Amino acid sequence: MNVEIDPKPVPPRKTSGMAIASLVLGLCACALPLIGHLLGIGLGIGALAWIGRSGGKLRGGGFAVAGIAVSSVNLLLFTCLTVPLFLMWRDGVQRVASANNMKQLALGWRSQENTQGRFPPAGEGPNGERHPISWRAEMLPWLEQANLYDAMCERSGDGRLPAWDDPAIEEFTSIPLAVYQNPSGLGDPLATNYLAVTGEGTIYDPERFERGVRAVQPPDGMSHTLWLVEADRELAVPWAKPQDWKYDPADPRQGLGNYRYGGFYGSAADGSVRFFSNDIDPEVLRALMTANGGETIGREQFERP
Repeated sequence: MNVEIDPKPVPPRKTSGMAIASLVLGLCACALPLIGHLLGIGLGIGALAWIGRSGGKLRGGGFAVAGIAVSSVNLLLFTCLTVPLFLMWRDGVQRVASANNMKQLALGWRSQENTQGRFPPAGEGPNGERHPISWRAEMLPWLEQANLYDAMCERSGDGRLPAWDDPAIEEFTSIPLAVYQNPSGLGDPLATNYLAVTGEGTIYDPERFERGVRAVQPPDGMSHTLWLVEADRELAVPWAKPQDWKYDPADPRQGLGNYRYGGFYGSAADGSVRFFSNDIDPEVLRALMTANGGETIGREQFERP
């Protein structure tokens, strides 16, 4: 007598919860940007591995693949949107910080003029001679660095600042000063690209080298005469070195406008700091660089908000 035995019923396969969670996170990751995207990808990979080891007991591989794909696409979109926004935000913060540095320098520049009746010396003389140390070192007492200034003067023996490369003051000139460090970065913590405007016709004209720059009103007006610029990266120098930006009438923007996107910061002799576009008319820029060119310009011609 033959007895038929019913085969043991096969239980239905379960769908992997990890696979479903991966897809859900991929679709809803906007609520948890970045974290949700990464979790969706991780859960999808984990679900595929778990399904593979289940011996056919679990299903949901399609959900896992879909979750990985959706999370990856969303992660890519999130990165493409947020990275440029972050870079713009960082550049904006650095611009404001650099402008504030230049405002501090302009305030110190004006304060020294009010105290001593002259601006700190800079530039070259008619025969190429230079001052022994930069105006940036001369101006230290007006930048809340009087102790550093006095320490360097003591090393000279005569109460005056030694040459910038004198080994006797190397320990002092090797100190990074935040006010001379551009927040956008130059690599060398001792380097600065805040350079005085020097050269023929400027406020630091070589013909005024011997007697220095006295506190006189530039014929073109204080607000229309630049004394300080944010120069290009390759022109950066140690803050104590007596080297600055030299104005070239044939190419008034040479060495300017390539450090940051769109233009450069400059400070006028009245202490104001403005951003100048790379699209500025060369004739307007020449007028700003010279102290006695006799040009008349309006603010709308050169200033960009």
